[in-house]
Amino acid sequence: MNTKLPFHVFGFLLLGFLLYISLHIISNALSPVHPIDTARKSVIDLHSCQIMALSAGHSQSRAIDFESMNLPGFYSWRNGQDLFETTYKVRQLAPRIPELKVVLIPFAYTLLWMDNVAITSSNRSMLRLEMYNTYPRPTQIIEGDLQRFIAGLLAPVVRYDHWLPVLSQIRRGTPADIPILENGWNTTKLRDRPISSPSELFFDSLLKAKYHVLPVQETTASHPDVLPDLEKLVKGMIECLQGQDIGVVFYTPPYFHSYNSLVGTDIILNAQNILKDWIAEYPNASYLDYSTHQDFTEETHLFYDAAHLNGAGAAAFSRLLVQEVDILQRLVRADNP
Repeated sequence: MNTKLPFHVFGFLLLGFLLYISLHIISNALSPVHPIDTARKSVIDLHSCQIMALSAGHSQSRAIDFESMNLPGFYSWRNGQDLFETTYKVRQLAPRIPELKVVLIPFAYTLLWMDNVAITSSNRSMLRLEMYNTYPRPTQIIEGDLQRFIAGLLAPVVRYDHWLPVLSQIRRGTPADIPILENGWNTTKLRDRPISSPSELFFDSLLKAKYHVLPVQETTASHPDVLPDLEKLVKGMIECLQGQDIGVVFYTPPYFHSYNSLVGTDIILNAQNILKDWIAEYPNASYLDYSTHQDFTEETHLFYDAAHLNGAGAAAFSRLLVQEVDILQRLVRADNP
């Protein structure tokens, strides 16, 4: 028996591991495989002691305007992010922000029946890989996600499309601009776009309702236990935040009235009742529904599209939240004595 064989195998594995680490560090330093979240992570570390509120979740977080709240906050949301990813990221971010007091999470009607890795009509599973690459935490991997966790870690080394910008960066010699402000806002996400008429918002409502319902159908078909799985994660996140004396506010932002009618009352009430039941036992968690608020729902000039507020709508909604949410009132008074 060759007694040296185990040492050769160990040496080969060690060499491979060191090569992977070197390529990972070099490629991510020159051109991060996921530049937006990587930049946000760096900004948080630089300004962590100034952040009191965190906006997390999906694109309906556009409804939050920290400047109008007069509150130092940070935007960590991503388009299309599901609640699996939101709970994971919040648990990774909260310990990095020592002055964090509240997390704001938009609650869309269909959010409880969405799992990005179960959706086949679009490549949303990349959001999960991006999350694991930026915030790797082996002890908190979402159940059934081990393969995606490993793929996320390997992405900077094995993705050929990532090495193209790395090589371009080496040729150029200057770092590419990352469109992230100090509050985490991605400057490529415009606050406004021209909406000309109620009829345009109505047709957008038709598109949005269909676009939001299709992933629900796909998720429930391939992930029938999505509700109990999400319940465990949501409660785990709330308990984690409670232990750090951090509140969590779930909110449904205002929608254009035709979007609400197209989604349907049964779906709306079912989703709201489930969430209320999940958070009922936690004093640090609350849910507020502004989806049909009379000051917004028929005001065309306040909407970016049928399911998202524009800059003016976000400013008005954020001022309303401060008036009606106790923890936000206390934070604003404390930061503006």
